[in-house]
Amino acid sequence: MGKYDVAIIGGGIVGMNAALHLRRNASQLKIVIIERASIGTAASSRNAGFACYGSPSEILSDLSEMSSDEVYDLVRRRVKGLYSLRSIVGDHHMKYQRLGGYEIFLDKDSYQYHLDHMTSLNDALTDIDKDLVYSRAKVPDSFNYVVGMLSNNWEGQLHPGYMTQRLRFLCQKEGVVILNNLSVNSIEYGKDQTLICDQGEILSNKVICCTNGFTSKLTDEIDTEPGRNIVLVTSPISNLDIKGCYHYDRGYIYFRNVNNRVLIGGGRNQDSLTERTDTFGSNVIIKKYLVKFLQSHLLHDKSWNIDFEWSGILGFNKTKKPVIKAVEKGIFVASGLGGMGVAIGTLVGQEVANLLLQS
Repeated sequence: MGKYDVAIIGGGIVGMNAALHLRRNASQLKIVIIERASIGTAASSRNAGFACYGSPSEILSDLSEMSSDEVYDLVRRRVKGLYSLRSIVGDHHMKYQRLGGYEIFLDKDSYQYHLDHMTSLNDALTDIDKDLVYSRAKVPDSFNYVVGMLSNNWEGQLHPGYMTQRLRFLCQKEGVVILNNLSVNSIEYGKDQTLICDQGEILSNKVICCTNGFTSKLTDEIDTEPGRNIVLVTSPISNLDIKGCYHYDRGYIYFRNVNNRVLIGGGRNQDSLTERTDTFGSNVIIKKYLVKFLQSHLLHDKSWNIDFEWSGILGFNKTKKPVIKAVEKGIFVASGLGGMGVAIGTLVGQEVANLLLQS
């Protein structure tokens, strides 16, 4: 099926950005992207479309487990990655809207704790970008049992499908070969790497594995674990108060408007053992939890139902930092984006491409 200079396994946001970066910095390279589905369906086109850098409760929770340098370096990478994504794809091509970010609180003590830490949090965030400021916000009248809310005007939302489509177009425009509906089952190492696929073999001088939560299936040197997240979308709702990206409970629940519908996702921590899977599907426990959250706090006075539902597979490392490394001579890996692929995927793709170029 051909010989290439670089074969990239995974046609999602990381893989396509790695290909674009390689092509624009070493135009002579013959590059192929191998994607097992019609598009990158694991997380890149199945995420919730949040262009965000994290909620106050997530950042403060991270500070209790990591050093401040590590935490704010992650925020810095998210911000830089989002700027890079927007410059490459273009806001229009992924329907980007800067509608702001919000975090809601159901507990008065928790809300007060975050208010008490807001000034120090803002001081650190504005060192990264002067617009990363949280402030108190008025809770919408339609919300129920919500005791407080913090907001920023920096965050936005986008359409993952259009984002993926545009990246694919740019790769093809740059002369990158994309092979769809082709699974790589294993890699045989040698002078050239042989990718054993379900429909033949591909030879490549170097390989980049950008399969995130599926990476451990191709190399045992990476312990990135898969994690499934489900997303629900309601029917259209009249007079919807929700505009922008919302978080609750360290980002374990997230919701936003999609025009006049509500998209809600997450809840993985309600059945975390079951959700450590790379199998697509629905978890009844989590779906009930998300629907109850909508009924209890957001849409209790409105008529609605769930029109759409899907799942995506994320990748998690022991720390929140993604793994970007060479695992064998000529084999490179980028995995474990920790649910922040939209924010850092572009940057991770560029960094693994640079690692290959430097070799």
